Amino acid sequence: MSDYFAARAGVLKGTYTTSEEAVASSPHGAMFRELLAQQLPELNDRREAYARHGRSFTEITTSFGDVLTGPGPDGTVVVRATVAERSVLTNTDGSQEPDEGELPGRFLFANGALRVEADDAAVEATLPTTDDAARDASVAPPAEASVEDVAGGVDVLPIELDADGMLVDEPAAVAPQGAALRAAPSASGTATWAKRNAGIKWDYDTDCANFVSKALHWGGKMQQRKGGRKNPSRWFRNNIGWIRLDSYTWAAAANLRQHLKSYRGGREISRYDARPGDVIFGYYRSSKKWNHTGVVTAAKGGNISITQHGRTSHTTLNQWFKGNKHLSAISIIRPGKRS
Repeated sequence: MSDYFAARAGVLKGTYTTSEEAVASSPHGAMFRELLAQQLPELNDRREAYARHGRSFTEITTSFGDVLTGPGPDGTVVVRATVAERSVLTNTDGSQEPDEGELPGRFLFANGALRVEADDAAVEATLPTTDDAARDASVAPPAEASVEDVAGGVDVLPIELDADGMLVDEPAAVAPQGAALRAAPSASGTATWAKRNAGIKWDYDTDCANFVSKALHWGGKMQQRKGGRKNPSRWFRNNIGWIRLDSYTWAAAANLRQHLKSYRGGREISRYDARPGDVIFGYYRSSKKWNHTGVVTAAKGGNISITQHGRTSHTTLNQWFKGNKHLSAISIIRPGKRS
């Protein structure tokens, strides 16, 4: 499996441009020749799309943990493992976009060859794309039906993608300065806390909003507001024994977005005006909800780095769009009130 992932990485970095070149790099290449050949067009398309946008993969490393091997159907062998991957996209100006995280994987071997490599849907912690998936995957308080279920009007910034599925350049916006900035949560504190604590334990199976709330509170010093759990103006962390009783605004993305906009003086920010400490939300056309959120931890020229509790811990806005076909819009919010 290590050689297979190394061969894939070689294609993405441009070291190899054919599956035979990649296969020849490993003494075990024959075991994954057919699978890699099937994946080659998509891998080459991905590398070439990034190249058209002045980016190239300069680092891709993979490691495995918690490896379990057992019998599969029809005499096959199934290997399950935690796959940890780190990649770095380097721009022509030398700036870098790191992406790293862990994902449960399942690998099927038949007749001595690797036939299937896929996410293990039974245990994977990823972004929900439907209402049912969100309910099944998470014990976090659900988003209320009244909380901006449908994207529309002035709340949604138009997101234009090019033929490669990447973000189209747009004019930069100018951020206001002054007293409002001083009254806001600490942007640097929020971003620094998120980067340093991306690996902390998840409290929920879908933990994105909970992680962002922790960054805003412990890093940004945004004060909790106690009250009813379903009250959109309240925002707090709470538990009784082993039971989590956080407010809906603390632990559900759509509710957190509404709270920041309506009760914390939050305003929509262009991706060209984004800065570390802003909060970014993803809208899913499949569920018609703001179903995911993360903390902006770097931003330059419209290229945004995001730290999150999701499929990967550190990623970028372009990789958000490239990695999930259901994601159709983003909303970047800059909170305006600490208390």
